Amino acid sequence: MTIRAIDVITGRETTRNYTVAELAAIAAAEIIANDPPLRSLEPYQFFAALEITGQKASFDSAFVSLLAGLSVNAQIVAKAKVKYTKSFRADNDLVLAVKAEMGLTDAAFKALWRIGEGIV
Repeated sequence: MTIRAIDVITGRETTRNYTVAELAAIAAAEIIANDPPLRSLEPYQFFAALEITGQKASFDSAFVSLLAGLSVNAQIVAKAKVKYTKSFRADNDLVLAVKAEMGLTDAAFKALWRIGEGIV
């Protein structure tokens, strides 16, 4: 596919042929560059987002399943983290483990998180 570009500084016009793979890579880079990072959620935002999206039961089930694979001490720590945390981070190991256990895609996880960010 041929793309025409105009340099905003010089006003010079250029054209170039791009493969489909190159265009996909450019599009992905644009999406990533323009997508702000996920902010930390307060507990009420996190749990409200789960309720609003109908994912609370899935979260609870996934968390119980995840706990079953941990030692007793690790279970105590994981439960305390969820119960007493002041904020949930999208890149937290426990959050990512529950996300995987729930089977959420990156897009579904991001959508859930963005809902939480919008709750004030």
